[in-house]
Amino acid sequence: MKRSHLIGTLSAVLFTSITAPANAALIGIMPATTGGTDYQAYYDDSADITWTADANLAATETFFAGGFGPGGTGTYSVMTSWIDAMNNADGGTGYLGATEWRFPFTPQTDTNCASQITSPYLASYGAGCTGGELAHLYNDYGITTTNEGPFSNIENDTEDTSGYYSSEISDAYNVSYIYRLGSGELYPITQTNAGFSYTWAVHDGDISLLSNVPIPAAAWLFGSGLLGLVGMARRKKAA
Repeated sequence: MKRSHLIGTLSAVLFTSITAPANAALIGIMPATTGGTDYQAYYDDSADITWTADANLAATETFFAGGFGPGGTGTYSVMTSWIDAMNNADGGTGYLGATEWRFPFTPQTDTNCASQITSPYLASYGAGCTGGELAHLYNDYGITTTNEGPFSNIENDTEDTSGYYSSEISDAYNVSYIYRLGSGELYPITQTNAGFSYTWAVHDGDISLLSNVPIPAAAWLFGSGLLGLVGMARRKKAA
């Protein structure tokens, strides 16, 4: 069995108690304790991305970044620096052994959104958006501020400018999206007016399959057992 498949076998469990697209699942990976269900991340096999289990990780883990507002919030610039620090954590191996954490992606235009902007830049906004990764959690898995599913600390976005940062829309206008998991609404907002919003980091693919992810202790014990058997066989052959 390949090392990557062994890790997935040891650490993954399907989260099936929520409605999701056919054959889709949120899979718990990277348990904090060996053999436990205290998963530190969840892999969405329909979107092929990994979410941190803690939807407001910045509130408890700064990765030595600074400038945060209350409750793990920050300006777009602060949260960009936080994600950079996350990718350089643990001596450069990155948080949970992954180095390409990012903001969730949202397409600049989405015809399913209730409203469209055509000037001075193109953007979609409002309710009904389906194209983004946060919208995928909200629409397809029913993840909201009141139904966290397998996640924790999904923050209530009650302020007009508050929500979860998503991908940048326009460099020229310094505009970014924020997605509100309380209402399922998407809004473009200039980065200077975004105030203090939340960030839920996401990573492409299943991070438990990355080569720099530490092998769980159970895997090391399994490997050690094999080595012991090999050693015994060699000693018997030599005798």
